[in-house]
Amino acid sequence: MRTLTSCCIAALLAGCGDLEVRSIPGEQTVSSSLLGEWRGTWQSDLTGDHGEIVLRLQEFRGEPVVSFALDNPCLTPDRYDLVLSGGALSLESEGVPVVAGSLVSATRIAGAFGCAGDEGTWFADRIGGLPELVDLAGSWSGHVALGGAGNQPVEAVLEQRVEGGRLVLDASLSAQGLWPTPVPMTGPVIFRADGFDVHLASDPALQPEFLLLGMGEREPLAIPDAQLFVLSTAAGVGLQLQVTLEPN
Repeated sequence: MRTLTSCCIAALLAGCGDLEVRSIPGEQTVSSSLLGEWRGTWQSDLTGDHGEIVLRLQEFRGEPVVSFALDNPCLTPDRYDLVLSGGALSLESEGVPVVAGSLVSATRIAGAFGCAGDEGTWFADRIGGLPELVDLAGSWSGHVALGGAGNQPVEAVLEQRVEGGRLVLDASLSAQGLWPTPVPMTGPVIFRADGFDVHLASDPALQPEFLLLGMGEREPLAIPDAQLFVLSTAAGVGLQLQVTLEPN
């Protein structure tokens, strides 16, 4: 068994960006005309600086799943509200629009950005759809590989939701032969064209700390090769175990 330090785990679990986007369930939905991946450029009216902009919009259970990459002084790591109205969208900070745009054609969004440090315009063209979001909620079972000691049965109950514009899994992981009670874990799930990635972590304030990193397959639905890390902060080292999970 290999060991892994807590700082390495933190790097593995780092998110895909520092922007958190909120929406209000039941009050905002994503227009089908906005769904997909959009790429373009922004340009500052004050400095002439410019750069790439990437917008990805999907929907899960009526809530937006969004990724927005715009590297300029107006969009800093923070929490933003996503406001959607037909073919228009805006990112707001404390009620003030920072980035706003709307459809000017079926394949182009154009708009403006502004803040105390900069202002300018942007556009993005639709380059295609995004991988389907699969609901992983339900009961899963499998085993933990223990090398020469054989396999130990493991079970997980998953719930999937949107938090901060990202898909999140809540899990309860049980293996009675290895730990006495179910371990609650949470973390992002990211869907790719050929599968999905799960990054689950228990509360770091509770010891030992459990971390589950895995690559899932869509067809048949399964997580055939996940790595479970059981860490002890006091000892500074931990165990790395192989886990397989399939929906029941």
